[in-house]
Amino acid sequence: MEIFLGFVLGCIASMLATIFLNAIPSYRQHLLLSLLRNPRLFVQLHRDTEQRRIKTLIDSLFRAWEEKNLQKYIACWAGDAVRVVGPTNIVVDHLPDIEEGFKKSVARYRTIRVLSVVIEDIDIRATNPNEAVVEAHYRFQLTRESDLLPIHEEATEFYVLRRTDHQGWQIVSNLDHSKDVAKG
Repeated sequence: MEIFLGFVLGCIASMLATIFLNAIPSYRQHLLLSLLRNPRLFVQLHRDTEQRRIKTLIDSLFRAWEEKNLQKYIACWAGDAVRVVGPTNIVVDHLPDIEEGFKKSVARYRTIRVLSVVIEDIDIRATNPNEAVVEAHYRFQLTRESDLLPIHEEATEFYVLRRTDHQGWQIVSNLDHSKDVAKG
């Protein structure tokens, strides 16, 4: 009897979870899952903390991309920054390449809409509190200039940041999973 009851309750819980998740848009699901996985970060992002300053930088990066504002975008990066294109790739872009990739990206797309940016983790290194690793999940829509077709994408990227005296935090490196946007 207990096994049968457990089976029935498991089926009911599974159906309720499916209904619940289908009712929530995918970008909100990421936010909810992030909160459940790391509730401490959620609190830190809503107070005056280093984590909030880091999130503000990442938000500025994506807002600059959406606005197609090269100066604001490059201001988020350190002068010695690198971007690794693709998780198994050995292609490394330096700041001039990052700038050129940005220019090509904004020229290729009529509109860039960042639908959501969810910071899933911020690890300020205990051994070096002036360095942080950020895991960011984002969802975006691009409208191609050539045929006006919208493209919906989502990706998870990693950023290494360095604390600076005069500007707070800057991106030192980025693992860019996006192939179409980053490549010319």
